[in-house]
Amino acid sequence: EFPGLRYDKTYSRGGSITIGKNLNPTSAISFNGGLSINTQNKGEENESDLSSGSISYSKVMGKHFIIPYIYYSKSNERFTADLSTKGIGFNNSYNINKNNSINYSFSFSTTKYNTTVKNMDNEPANADNEIYTTSVGYNFSFSDVNLISSKISYTEKDALKDYNAYAGPSLNISYTRILPFGNLKLEKTFQSNSYEEKNTFIHSTISREDDIETSQAQLSGRLTQLLPFFKKINPESKIFYNLKYTEIDSDSSLLQNSSMRKNTSFSLVKRFSLYE
Repeated sequence: EFPGLRYDKTYSRGGSITIGKNLNPTSAISFNGGLSINTQNKGEENESDLSSGSISYSKVMGKHFIIPYIYYSKSNERFTADLSTKGIGFNNSYNINKNNSINYSFSFSTTKYNTTVKNMDNEPANADNEIYTTSVGYNFSFSDVNLISSKISYTEKDALKDYNAYAGPSLNISYTRILPFGNLKLEKTFQSNSYEEKNTFIHSTISREDDIETSQAQLSGRLTQLLPFFKKINPESKIFYNLKYTEIDSDSSLLQNSSMRKNTSFSLVKRFSLYE
C-alpha cells in the first residue's frame, strides 16, 4: 500500500486579461495574461500559484483560418519543485463548405524544474522535458445549431530520464448544441501513454502504461441568456459565463498512478472595448 491521501479537494481561483487588436480586415493580434491560485483542503501537494502569458496572431486566407501562438507559464509550487514552461504552436482550420471543415495543429513546449537546496535530493531536473504534439480533426455542423467534432492526436514527451518519457495517441469526440440559454458541449477523450523505460525505484519488472478517459460537460454563453433579468444591470450583454464539469479516470499498470479526479469550475468574463 502506498502512502498518501485517498480523497481530497483542490480549489482554484484566479483571473486573466486579454487585449486584442484588429490589424486589418483579415488579421488580428491578441495578448493574454493570467494568475491562478490553487489550494487544497487536506494535503498540500497540489497547492501552487500559476502565472501565464501568451501572444497569438490570427489570419484569414481564403478558406483558411491560421493561428500561430507562443506562451509562457511559471508555477510556484508549495510542495514540489517550481517549474516554468515555454511553448509555440500553430493551428489551421480549413472550411470545405458551410457544414464541413477540417483542422490540424502542431505544438512544441519545453518544461524545466527548479532545483534548490531543499529539493535537490529528489532530483527534480530528471523530469525536465520537451513535448511534441500534432493533431488532425474533422467538424460537421447541421441544422445551424449542432456541431459534431472529432480529433486524433499524437503526443511524444522526451525527458531527461527515460522513465519520465512517454508517447501515445488520443481520440477526442465532442457534440455542441446551441440552446436558448447558452452553448452546451459534451466531450470525451481517450488517451493512451506508453513510457519508454521502467522506473526501478517504483517497480523493477512492470513497465508503466496509462489509459486515461476524460469526460467533460460545459455550458457557456452570455450571462443575460442564463439570467434574462440581468440585462437591466448589463444592457450591452458583455458579461459571459462558463460552467464546466470534468472527470478524469486514469487506469495505470502501476497502482499509485491510477486515480479518479473530478473538477467543477464556474467563471465570469467581462469584455470591453478600448475604442468605445
